[in-house]
Amino acid sequence: MMKAFRKQLKAMALDPQDTFTRQVRMLTGTRDAVRFEASLREMILRMPDLLIQIREWMVDSTQPRHLRRLHNFTLAYLYNPQDFLPESTEGFFGYLDDAYLVTRVYQSTVDELSLETGDLSHAPVSVSDLQKWVALTRELIPGTTRSIEHVLQTLNNPTERERYEPLFENEKGIGV
Repeated sequence: MMKAFRKQLKAMALDPQDTFTRQVRMLTGTRDAVRFEASLREMILRMPDLLIQIREWMVDSTQPRHLRRLHNFTLAYLYNPQDFLPESTEGFFGYLDDAYLVTRVYQSTVDELSLETGDLSHAPVSVSDLQKWVALTRELIPGTTRSIEHVLQTLNNPTERERYEPLFENEKGIGV
């Protein structure tokens, strides 16, 4: 499944008809688009690697329960066709919100577990790349990233976690 997803993302990234570049330029201006385009394209293309690692953490019973729930939510979000930037209408650019969410969840897990790049079997992404991707996405689509951050804060709040407990009954989560 991840191979097919990776292949689909690569094909979309290479499609000359895709509007990713135009959408980035509309939001940043032609001169600033260079600063955003390559890094955000890379973030989207690295999403399958990050997802494989997130899936591993999710099914690892030694991981903190709240992180496993966060990983479960992340995978469930990706299966929902109605998200902040739908791929069906936005093309490759529509994966930007998904990639941001995946990157933030990956980043917060690495931070909370105090992991080093060598500890990560599937997605050895540098901390500086994660930080750069997050900062650029926040700058490019601030309203969307604020909404995603609000969701993540809600899920990380212990009171809210208890409130949403029934949603996470199945600790094994969904398959990827």
